[in-house]
Amino acid sequence: MPLISVIIPMYNAEATISRCVDSVFSKLSAEDRNQLEVLLIDDGSTDNTLAICKEIAKNNQQVYLFKKENGGVSSARNYGINKASSKWLCFIDCDDWLSDEGMKTLIEQASFVQTDLFIYSITSYYGKASVSIQNISEISLSTTEYLNQLPKMQGREFFFCSVCNKLYKTAIIKENQISFCDISYGEDFSFNIEYLRYINSVSSLNQGIYFYDRTAQNSGVKIFRKNFDTMLHCMNKKLRALIEHYHLEHTKTEEFFMKFVSSCWLYVTEICLHSKLSIAEKKKCLMRWYNNAPKDILELVKKSHHESNVIISSYLKNKSLYWVILLLQVKYNWKKTMTNVYYFFNKGRFQ
Repeated sequence: MPLISVIIPMYNAEATISRCVDSVFSKLSAEDRNQLEVLLIDDGSTDNTLAICKEIAKNNQQVYLFKKENGGVSSARNYGINKASSKWLCFIDCDDWLSDEGMKTLIEQASFVQTDLFIYSITSYYGKASVSIQNISEISLSTTEYLNQLPKMQGREFFFCSVCNKLYKTAIIKENQISFCDISYGEDFSFNIEYLRYINSVSSLNQGIYFYDRTAQNSGVKIFRKNFDTMLHCMNKKLRALIEHYHLEHTKTEEFFMKFVSSCWLYVTEICLHSKLSIAEKKKCLMRWYNNAPKDILELVKKSHHESNVIISSYLKNKSLYWVILLLQVKYNWKKTMTNVYYFFNKGRFQ
């Protein structure tokens, strides 16, 4: 049985997939290579990705290529999970890569570490002249201790909303039927939150193993989707189950997570605000989102006094444009105010 399954979902990745796979095998001995199975999941690519990957698989016996109809990154990762046969598994996005000795380090850690979730740091790549390593605290804690300390550790340093800087126990995922929700926003967060319910321990290593390519911003992060509210409800549902499981009600951890989800809610409303939809379409979507939002999340959104919330809530209450601009001018600087108002009432900058 392999030690680690590396799941790489791909869609039209002809420009980056070779770099991604090459980084997995970098500096590995023949013995180390045999510890891996690399699962390339082609999610209905229409470019040359499949042909490139066929050549990669032909030259690497540890690489297995699968082709499926296009269904999004969540379905591609779930497909990979079903095919995985290792003790551990990890995820790499096709436009990212690992450091020179990244996989070698992961194999060493996976061979002896006594934990159910292993976290490592991310290096953000902005171009050849600029990289930024996110340092994290090195820990070895029970899951309860980890969740209780997360607010003190600033939380984001562990990238709890990413699956690309973690090793997961394959058996835990399969035995508890943990999978990625069929959503295109918040799927990593929802997966991690569900996984935390079934584990006993968390460890971490302060080493920038994963390289996140911030120059390749072709992802769907800022694409407007009418079902954003469904995605946020999925995140909130998984989170409530975690909080109840560990009896975290009325704790700093609950407060920390709820603030995070409310910030996601504000983020997607701002995507709507800046989208290319007509004013009527924006208003219709936002009205539905506001009406369906969980009450506790909505209260945090209102308390944030974020300029997007001021614009949206005021306009939905049929306040005049003049009134909205005046209110914003009192609370926020003129440049930010006019930028948001412009994008709300004109064609947006996001898809």
